[in-house]
Amino acid sequence: MLTLSRKSGETIRIGEDIFITIKRIDSDVVKIGIQAPAEIAIYREEVYEKMKSLNLQASSHTKGATKRRSLIKLLGRLHHSDNGNPPQSSSE
Repeated sequence: MLTLSRKSGETIRIGEDIFITIKRIDSDVVKIGIQAPAEIAIYREEVYEKMKSLNLQASSHTKGATKRRSLIKLLGRLHHSDNGNPPQSSSE
């Protein structure tokens, strides 16, 4: 990790089009301004981690629901075959 010292009003440049400017320093809080292209997402770390966690939860819920539906279909086919009916073929 690169560590730089900057004073209020000074800027750090990342590549050609990202600028980080120290706006104000108040005791243990640093206010920064970030100028970057609109297509670059900028998040506070805690917000990014929460979004990532929620996305993983949503993804696992969707996968779980899909697995449940597949299991219900399979159980239905097995039930029909137990009743003397031929098992239905599936395109899954």
